[in-house]
Amino acid sequence: MGPLNINFEHVNIMKLSNIPDDRLSDYQSLTDIELSNPFHFIDIKFSVENTDKETMNFSGISHLILDNKEQIKVSSNNLYTDIEQYDMKLFGNAKRDYQIAVPIESDVSKIKSVRIVMSAPFDENLNSVSKPKKN
Repeated sequence: MGPLNINFEHVNIMKLSNIPDDRLSDYQSLTDIELSNPFHFIDIKFSVENTDKETMNFSGISHLILDNKEQIKVSSNNLYTDIEQYDMKLFGNAKRDYQIAVPIESDVSKIKSVRIVMSAPFDENLNSVSKPKKN
């Protein structure tokens, strides 16, 4: 993806259960997907390294597409609230770790693969430095 190297540490389907009502309400405020108790989510941890000397802007994973065709927009369904992850600036010759947790509505026993759609990075002048990539 242009001057960015992306390394995925893990992509896991997780289950959260026995959630207190107030905590479930907090989670619900972070997603468009109707949550139940328990619910499943996809947890993805990855790092991005900017190999260029120039600052790049990168908003991370755009969408998750499950093999059953469920498409999830990450920006409106991420349960992690680490505000630093929303800072798009990735300075030259720097590396940053990211983690997202995205709830899913699908039957997890039927999910065999997850396609990850990355947002295209752009430079400080808002020029794209690569096309969106599907992994």
